[in-house]
Amino acid sequence: MRISATTDALNLERSLIDLAIRYCRPEAVPEGAVRLFGEEMIPVCSRALLSDKARPLKRPQDLEHHTLLHFDYAGAENMYIDWGTWLTALGIGEVKSAGALHFSQYEQMIQAATSGQGVALGRQPLVNDLIKSGELVAPFTQTLIGSRAYFVIVSRLSAGKPHVHEFAQWLLDEAGRNSSDPDDLAAQNLERSARKTG
Repeated sequence: MRISATTDALNLERSLIDLAIRYCRPEAVPEGAVRLFGEEMIPVCSRALLSDKARPLKRPQDLEHHTLLHFDYAGAENMYIDWGTWLTALGIGEVKSAGALHFSQYEQMIQAATSGQGVALGRQPLVNDLIKSGELVAPFTQTLIGSRAYFVIVSRLSAGKPHVHEFAQWLLDEAGRNSSDPDDLAAQNLERSARKTG
């Protein structure tokens, strides 16, 4: 098995790829794609940062005393919820933070949050395990539902391969196990998708 991590939306058949996980708007997914899960944005930080009594994090306005971690990359506009979008949705508007760190990779930003470098906007359910383990904490309960979701796409050339089907089903089962969203759970029937593409 070969796994390739790229943000490029490749043509599966032309690139001889069996299966892909794509992060995009629902209207942009190819025919036969099956939704894994959506996302909710929630601020996260290290437990040590939350315990800093000199700079409490009790309400979103307290973010002005902290460094905000940003995830940005080429083409990020209209693709990712940023701090401005999250704060505006809460009716708060702009908060002038104590500092800002920008990252081109989401994983780098989350690693910076776990090491106490600032507060990041985490994607649930991607950060759920880190929250459960205590590596990250969510200082606020307010979340914002994103306009994008994660989808599994099986190449038309690989739709009949048993090992590809089993791997895709495993992904769907894992996504369902970690989700409480009924829309996500309802999307787990890979047989329905296989019949459409096959």
